[in-house]
Amino acid sequence: MSVFNRKKVVLDAQKNYVSSLWTVIQGKLSKYNVDCSSSLEDEVQVIIKEMDCKDVDISPLRKLLYNFFDLATSYDQARSMICDMNEEA
Repeated sequence: MSVFNRKKVVLDAQKNYVSSLWTVIQGKLSKYNVDCSSSLEDEVQVIIKEMDCKDVDISPLRKLLYNFFDLATSYDQARSMICDMNEEA
């Protein structure tokens, strides 16, 4: 006779939920090149907030995504500065 382990069922459901949202984030990021990635930050933030509402620790994922978007923003700023310098020359 099998025993119903409610903690395992809940944990599995939470992992599946986070995994499916991560799949959505990956899909969004993979469709764009680095020049457009920072424009997706708002959409990803909405997903992250939804993931945070659950009882799952996503802090490592959140930190990686924040770092990614910080780098994308820095890249956009550097690219913009180079374009401005080229226009002045």
